[in-house]
Amino acid sequence: MKTARKGTGMFIVEVKGRAAHAGLDPEKCVMFVQSHVKQHAELHLLFSMITPLGWLERVPSYKDQQQNMPNKDLHMYGFLGYPLLQAADILMYRAHFVPVGEDQESHVELTREVARRFNSFFSFKGKAIFPEPDVLLTPSPKLLGMDKRKMSKSYGNSILLSEEASVIEEKIKNCVTDRPALSDKGSPDRCPVGNLHQIFSDRERLAYITQGCTQATIPCTECKNLAVPAANAHLEPIRERRRQLAMHPDRLKEIIHHGTQKAAKAAEETMVAVREAMGLFETSAIKSVAVEDSSLPLRVPESITAAATDDAQWEIRAKPSSHPGPATDFYHAPQAKGRCAYGLRAKWHVDISPSGPRLERAGAARRGPGPISARLCAAAQSGPGILEATVPR
Repeated sequence: MKTARKGTGMFIVEVKGRAAHAGLDPEKCVMFVQSHVKQHAELHLLFSMITPLGWLERVPSYKDQQQNMPNKDLHMYGFLGYPLLQAADILMYRAHFVPVGEDQESHVELTREVARRFNSFFSFKGKAIFPEPDVLLTPSPKLLGMDKRKMSKSYGNSILLSEEASVIEEKIKNCVTDRPALSDKGSPDRCPVGNLHQIFSDRERLAYITQGCTQATIPCTECKNLAVPAANAHLEPIRERRRQLAMHPDRLKEIIHHGTQKAAKAAEETMVAVREAMGLFETSAIKSVAVEDSSLPLRVPESITAAATDDAQWEIRAKPSSHPGPATDFYHAPQAKGRCAYGLRAKWHVDISPSGPRLERAGAARRGPGPISARLCAAAQSGPGILEATVPR
């Protein structure tokens, strides 16, 4: 496990390094590790509660990758819901424009629909929380992979910024073109090599290969030979910056650390508005129920977890217990100081049952406890106990 975690960490640093090598200025761009900003997972979860399943199933990339990767099991929510996580990534920072390629337009459209749906359900101080972002296409909105499918690392048909010149040369010379025969006329728009010329070649060279391809006056091998130096001329400065940054790995980690702090601050501002709009507990409102003494853990006794039904659990709790504390099958949690909205203080039984988290005031009737936010139970370490807490009515 240590090796796996270390490997994953090094991969993240490598990916962020590529962004820096490509010219992104950390003084102007916030670079961070998504999993280190916990609000992304929280917003994704909340979005999943309001997003119809059909919206995710109709995303083109969902069907495309299932067809193009038949040997890989993709029948899981992690794959189906990935565009929704992307929507959370975008809306978390309330972006108005998203620079993407043509193949990602459908994902941005899903993001717009999710924002529109959320805003129709919830508002913050009478205003919509999320803007509906627009697509910002680059001058080269679509880039074909070496096999004429869309370029994707999952398909193994991509050119990586970190690859050496010799590797890129081999990939370009072996890629599929738009002309099966030398006498066939082609189009640079439908050819991976033509795409590379459109991105990396100067106007004179681009005009030459465009005419030669569309009129079938030059062979594809010549077109490939001209693309290799054009691509490597632009990628060499990136490789050089990569070599320089590799000599100072701590600098890159520092960039990621500071970027994560900035992102977390901005993300929390959004989530404060989201939680208030949805009527959820704020983290600061439930800190008083957190258990600081680890020697008195809150946990579900085995006798309760073994009960088959909810009624059986209540019968077990009614019996005298040998555990310290009140005459119930609960452990006694340290009393935390806090006041409710009306300045009252009370002790509460917190319980996790098959039907969900429950809260019951101590000394009250055993049956009929009302539901309680799972967030409060999580603060009580997801277990039963007696605690003194702030509970808004």
